[in-house]
Amino acid sequence: MKALTLTQPWASAVAKGIKAVETRSWSTPYRGWMAIHAAKGWKIEDREFALEEAFRFLEMYPEDYPRGAVVAVAKVTRIEPAGQAKVSDIERLFGVFETGRFAWFLDEVYEFAKPVPAVGKQGLWDLPAGVENEMRAQRFGTVSP
Repeated sequence: MKALTLTQPWASAVAKGIKAVETRSWSTPYRGWMAIHAAKGWKIEDREFALEEAFRFLEMYPEDYPRGAVVAVAKVTRIEPAGQAKVSDIERLFGVFETGRFAWFLDEVYEFAKPVPAVGKQGLWDLPAGVENEMRAQRFGTVSP
């Protein structure tokens, strides 16, 4: 299964269904199931955003955010230029919708009750079989690799 690493609070926003569009500086032909991995590292400005802006929607404190783990799976259904994407104000708060970027639309999100520890990578990466097996053990439904 493919995976994408996001920093917090964005990974949890996807997992909780608040953020259904991930913005990236690059596109991919990939469509299908993808693990949402929460990065282990956390920049101070992202932590401040979590405390100030994201808290209103997620009701989580920084110590509550899982890091270094897969927090959800989601289905990438389409990708389009971010500058042309029609999205809500909440999506705009959680993304960068500038010209030259891409909006990845995510559907059928499933949040894991217990985040699955994993080492993340940059870009779209392949999830190790052991991590995927742990995810499947949580009985999240049918997900094609």
